[in-house]
Amino acid sequence: MEIEMAISDTPPEHIVQSALLQNKAESAVGLKIACRIIQQWGASADQIEQILNLPYDLCQEAIEMAEVSLQPDQLHRIALVLDIHASLRSLFMNPDNVKGFITMQNYNAFFAGQTPLELLASGDMDELIRLKEHLSGLLIS
Repeated sequence: MEIEMAISDTPPEHIVQSALLQNKAESAVGLKIACRIIQQWGASADQIEQILNLPYDLCQEAIEMAEVSLQPDQLHRIALVLDIHASLRSLFMNPDNVKGFITMQNYNAFFAGQTPLELLASGDMDELIRLKEHLSGLLIS
């Protein structure tokens, strides 16, 4: 069975051309940071797997690994997690809000009563992109 990818499932050209694809050491660093951020958000192992589209064990192993090979989709997800975290740090001065926002139930129309983590844990790349864009929009307004 062949799966068609949505346009947004294709990593941006800067990710495809990124040194991260050629540099397994930089991929490992990005993975370690993304895993740490998602863990600080309070995500379960299953949620981390869905968000990053990789086995949770790889997050645990990445702590000790000097190099890791990742697919463009996984690198794109890591980049989105880093962007989301950067936006949260810009929006909130309180570190508890930076970490806690993702698990707070939100009745804003964008979230429709869900927590951001519930949206992200669907594993849908579009949800990662939408959250990143939503937070970026809050920074601009």
